[in-house]
Amino acid sequence: MPGLREQPQTELEAVSDSLRKNLTPDTKDLPMNDSAARYLQECVAALDKAERSFLSPRKQRALEEMEVALRDMLRNAASQQKQLCVEELNAILDALTRPEPQAQPDWDEIAARWLDLIRPIWYERLKRPRPRPLLLKDIRRDVLNAGESFRAQVLQAFESIPILQTPDERIAACIIGVPN
Repeated sequence: MPGLREQPQTELEAVSDSLRKNLTPDTKDLPMNDSAARYLQECVAALDKAERSFLSPRKQRALEEMEVALRDMLRNAASQQKQLCVEELNAILDALTRPEPQAQPDWDEIAARWLDLIRPIWYERLKRPRPRPLLLKDIRRDVLNAGESFRAQVLQAFESIPILQTPDERIAACIIGVPN
């Protein structure tokens, strides 16, 4: 993580290049102190917030489309006065849009579940002729019109939201360079 305001680096080559550049023979090895501990905590918090950006573009787009569909399902359930359904959809939407700091959703698993749910709709649209490759946004109307049975499948698939371990539980090693 080059800095608190910068995007974390995940590519091994970029990380190793950065380490080669910054770890020189003049680099001092210092004991852990309060300043370094605070900086590490800030980096871990920033890493937690950036987690969703590590997904492939397709899975990021799937999550965006999922949010659109959930908002539409929520409006429909509210207009039909289905309170339990509204609460369940709201819980899923909240997990996507306002995750708890210590309960980061497993974005990859959520996107995979969503893609599994919409796969039949996707395949149905693939059967129709089209002038260009099919995009996730191209099936939005079909997803929104999928009806009650699809909403029930969504509620079942996301009955529990998969949660990642916190970054500090997943980090195996780190090198802290505390700015002066």
